[in-house]
Amino acid sequence: MSTFEKRVETVDVTTNAMRRDETWQRRCSCGEAVNWDNVRWCVDSVHYCEDCMEDHEDGHWCCPRCQSRVDPRMKGPSGIKETRPGIIHYLIDGREVGEEEWQHRLQAQQAS
Repeated sequence: MSTFEKRVETVDVTTNAMRRDETWQRRCSCGEAVNWDNVRWCVDSVHYCEDCMEDHEDGHWCCPRCQSRVDPRMKGPSGIKETRPGIIHYLIDGREVGEEEWQHRLQAQQAS
């Protein structure tokens, strides 16, 4: 009887960067409820950057209905290590195999 293992690597995604405050919402002067799900980026101008040789947009966040300026709230780093699932390794008797082979052989062993 074979031993089947599935190991998931974790990827550290901890950051010290500012992040969206997903709880932020406000009512615009036009009455529109604005939050991170519907706020729009309004382009004021485009300029060419000689350093990276690409166009860059200058602009501001705005209400989706009336385009008036809004300032969505950001929040600082959480201070907590954050991880996400990464590469999945499939092993049969300690030997790495592809997911398809792993699934096929596991089902065959379970059926017998």
